[in-house]
Amino acid sequence: MAKAGRERGSIQDQLIALGCATQEQALKHAKETENITDTDMSADSLKIKDTYLPFDTMKAMEHVPSIDNFALKLNKAARFVSKDEEDGNKFKFFYKGKKNHAKDFEIRSAYGLTKEEFAGLAERHWKSVDQLNLLISDPPLDFTIDWRLIVGLGNESVYDTSITLHHVYGIPYIPASAVKGVVRSWIITERFGRDEKDAIKDKGFCDVFGCPQKIERINSYYNEDRQGKVWFFDAFPLSEPKIEVDIMNPHYGDYYADKKANGNPVPPADYLKPNPITFLTVGEKDKVGNPLQFQFFIGIKEKDNDALGAGSRLLKDSNELLIKVRKKGTNELVDASADPRLLNITQAWLRQALEEHGIGAKTAVGYGYMAEGKGVKVQ
Repeated sequence: MAKAGRERGSIQDQLIALGCATQEQALKHAKETENITDTDMSADSLKIKDTYLPFDTMKAMEHVPSIDNFALKLNKAARFVSKDEEDGNKFKFFYKGKKNHAKDFEIRSAYGLTKEEFAGLAERHWKSVDQLNLLISDPPLDFTIDWRLIVGLGNESVYDTSITLHHVYGIPYIPASAVKGVVRSWIITERFGRDEKDAIKDKGFCDVFGCPQKIERINSYYNEDRQGKVWFFDAFPLSEPKIEVDIMNPHYGDYYADKKANGNPVPPADYLKPNPITFLTVGEKDKVGNPLQFQFFIGIKEKDNDALGAGSRLLKDSNELLIKVRKKGTNELVDASADPRLLNITQAWLRQALEEHGIGAKTAVGYGYMAEGKGVKVQ
């Protein structure tokens, strides 16, 4: 118990320093919890004694087996690995010792929802959007993950990396801003040679996404700040996602940090020590092993759903190649000239961006690519 006492003390010292507990409370709590056996780590990574929850919250949750909101569990009840352990003195959602594996743990996602309740989230989302009196892409696009998905990798977090989780439901989802961003970026890449200044001169581009008055003295089509006409919405999973731990392993940290040895810059050599960094991903399968689907849809006010002009590069490129759209009421893909209105064209670009560009982080190495599913509207 001696080592456990030292670990406990390091946490208690931090609690006192942060004002979460008085010294008397911390010492009393350490003594009371010394012999408490935590929940089996193979089932859950939650370990209340190693969190930085306020003292009274920690006290109340001593015997709580789990937290059924994954966002709260990951971000509020963060596990702390003490400096006595290998690569310690930091918050971790995954820990595997090099020699002693008795204290290994891995995050376990639990959402506190039944299968029916989980499916109901997408239905509720659809119904809430339907209240806005917009023209909605119908049927919506249901896309499965080709491999793994990462959203929010660089967001603020107590960990080295992060993941985007819904602040109410605690589930992984794709924010509307990410959906809009990937479609906009893909169009700029495909139709405007990665030149945003060229893109804002296109009327169709400004109508869909909005545009500033100018970029670096280059005026936009409208020569004023404009708001986009197409509405993008969050994409929710249709079944319970499985969270999987992945790893990136930078080998040349000292080189990238511009460190020096004997007064000389450190070269990117093979003798440098790798620095494994873990991060969380959404797996391609849900928790029961079926392909995980996310549901995407967009909307527009009926009065704004104009047809794109023949000269818009969102409709065709310099080689007169037309973007493909879905023929109304069928799964058949036809030239955009069949229905060149803003909603239809934007949905076509959304489909292409998800399949050919991917969404989220690390798409250059295969993450975030998707394939279209059945696209059946939730009733």
